[in-house]
Amino acid sequence: MESVHLETSPKTDTHTINPELEHRMEHVIRIVGLVRAMRMKSNLKVRQPLRKIILPVKSEADRKEIGIDGRCHHGRNKCKADRICGG
Repeated sequence: MESVHLETSPKTDTHTINPELEHRMEHVIRIVGLVRAMRMKSNLKVRQPLRKIILPVKSEADRKEIGIDGRCHHGRNKCKADRICGG
């Protein structure tokens, strides 16, 4: 059996690349990084759930792009438009 290090890399199928999804994932990665930094600063373990996070959003377009639609995603009550609830 040959080593995987000696194998050639697979070719990229450019038809499967979704630029919009990649752009949205950049937002997700940034938000997750900021929340993890705040957790570290507050000495909160990752396993401790947060009731909610409040995200400052520059514009309505940004709010739509990252998926904040003003509703609690657990469906119990109406939230302010700049919040994502996890409760």
